Amino acid sequence: MKKTLILVISLLILTACSSEEDIVIDNKTSFKRLVVQKVINNSSSTDLSKTVEDTETIQEILNLVEELEVERSNNDDIFKLIKSKDTYILGFYNEQYHFTDHFPYSFYVTENGTFIFLQRRVDESWTPRISLKQHKDLLDEMLEIAEVDF
Repeated sequence: MKKTLILVISLLILTACSSEEDIVIDNKTSFKRLVVQKVINNSSSTDLSKTVEDTETIQEILNLVEELEVERSNNDDIFKLIKSKDTYILGFYNEQYHFTDHFPYSFYVTENGTFIFLQRRVDESWTPRISLKQHKDLLDEMLEIAEVDF
């Protein structure tokens, strides 16, 4: 019994100290629009942007990223990565969006499939999280679902 208790306590401590987490997105059904924006060489344009208004498509894309394993990273490393790679921004919102507005919920994906999350929940920042693995196939699937061809 004592060995079992020590093992359980050890596992709880190890789990609590782990920097790995899963992505969980609250209120997925509240999003009515998605903007997919591609940034190439730190620049973008309306030609590299697409708005999706089909809520089933939006739900499907959000379901794909849920439970991705991520770990904490620091802001400097994240911004260096975003600036060094061509990146997709997926921004989700409920109401009318203007090109200069910030998204209530968004995440970044580099072209090699590294996912970057700067928000925990809608309008709530947190220490950035980055995917433990590259998921190029997941990015490709998301772009196909959203019918993005850039």
